[in-house]
Amino acid sequence: MPLAIPPAGVGRLTLEGTDATANWANVFHVYAPGNILTDPRVAGLAQDIGLLFETNLFYANCSGGLGVAKATLAMSDGSTIVVGESALGFSGTDTGTPMPGAVSCVISWLGAWHYRGGKPRTYLPGLTTSWLNSPTQLDGGLLASQTLNALNTMTSIDAYSASDVPSLSLGVLLGNTPTSPGTFAPFTGVLCRQQIGSQRRRNH
Repeated sequence: MPLAIPPAGVGRLTLEGTDATANWANVFHVYAPGNILTDPRVAGLAQDIGLLFETNLFYANCSGGLGVAKATLAMSDGSTIVVGESALGFSGTDTGTPMPGAVSCVISWLGAWHYRGGKPRTYLPGLTTSWLNSPTQLDGGLLASQTLNALNTMTSIDAYSASDVPSLSLGVLLGNTPTSPGTFAPFTGVLCRQQIGSQRRRNH
């Protein structure tokens, strides 16, 4: 059963690409209240946000074999969804030996919300053996670097504004079901887990 259309101003952002021969995707939500986006401008906003992920090095610690190829933004006006896509072209920089595609760093997002089940998280693809501190744990220095990069990305998205997008924030869509549009809650912080995670459910 399809989910209800999210509240006006909520957008579902998908960043995707390849890691060696495997496909990967990370999904985020943004909120742009009071926007006056036209169809082509949704694609432009997708590109702007994608470039913020690039300039703030969100994927820079990943393997050089990981490429970020496309950003897709599905923006709600409360009654319809407008989708825009933009090509991206950046990659990771780690020259270490790539680990299997399912191995990932779990980025947990922090905020003021209460709900049952899993909390918002991103499974970072493209890890290499440089990330390993032990067979089951990731290196503390890389985790600190990745935490800073994720925090800077969030802060830059939250600081974004344009004539047709007065404000923007990165966060989570809570309670979106077939009968409820749900509500948006902004991220307020980030924590990278030391335990190795699995991205197998995110591969497509």
